[in-house]
Amino acid sequence: MQENNNKKIKINYVALGEAFASGYNSKLGFSTNGYLDTNNEIHGLCYPTVIANLIKNNQDFMLESFYNLAVPTNSLRFLEALYTNDKKALKKMNNIIDLIQAIDW
Repeated sequence: MQENNNKKIKINYVALGEAFASGYNSKLGFSTNGYLDTNNEIHGLCYPTVIANLIKNNQDFMLESFYNLAVPTNSLRFLEALYTNDKKALKKMNNIIDLIQAIDW
């Protein structure tokens, strides 16, 4: 960073991933995905939330948005289908979607 540059770098942070990134906790029984609310407060119990807090508390950055869109699954094919909106592939993996919905009560 240049010393004479006092402009903050704006960050829009989207976390993608699987169970670890989603903050899935077997003791809680559900994911603890994080997000940045309208009061500029970060919520969630996952490592992307820790990263978001590091960005927010860094004097060189301004965290404009943060969403953790990770899902607790072990299938890279499912994540790829979800992120690319491949409806045909998602329909074949309906059992994974049912499981995620059951976990996210």
